[in-house]
Amino acid sequence: PNESGAHTVLPLPMPPSSSRGRFTFNLTFHIRRLATYFAAPPDRLFWEFNRSFPFDRRLIGEEIAASRGYALALGRCRAIPAKHAARLDRGLARVLAKYEADPSYADIDVEDVHSFVETRLEEEIGPLAGQGHLGRSRNEQSVTALRLFIRGAIDDLRPRIRDLVEVLATR
Repeated sequence: PNESGAHTVLPLPMPPSSSRGRFTFNLTFHIRRLATYFAAPPDRLFWEFNRSFPFDRRLIGEEIAASRGYALALGRCRAIPAKHAARLDRGLARVLAKYEADPSYADIDVEDVHSFVETRLEEEIGPLAGQGHLGRSRNEQSVTALRLFIRGAIDDLRPRIRDLVEVLATR
């Protein structure tokens, strides 16, 4: 911030604050203005079109496995205290156990599998749940869960393919 508390950012359509062509604006004003765009819930049709949870809920086990590993890694490298990592891990284990015991536990209105895990984890352990993805992008979460899912599907198919090859070889 400069002396008046304003921030310099390029390029916003604001009056120039200097001869160098930089633009100055009040950050708080713009954050509040931006927040008004998100004050109302999204249009229901848009929400249903955009949400992937009805499809990717099948990745709950893989998402939780990846999140548990990541949380423990955060603790090992001291990005978060080890006791927080352990609480995250236990909370994630409880979320998975509840889902496996009762699949209707996943019947909530969330955007995707990541939102489901975050929501249920926060119910289990409170605001600490927000530390579970420290430094982890949504893309990385998605790719990791999908890779684990595909790896599991391949492992499930291997004995079936072996059996099929044996049957075909004997005919």
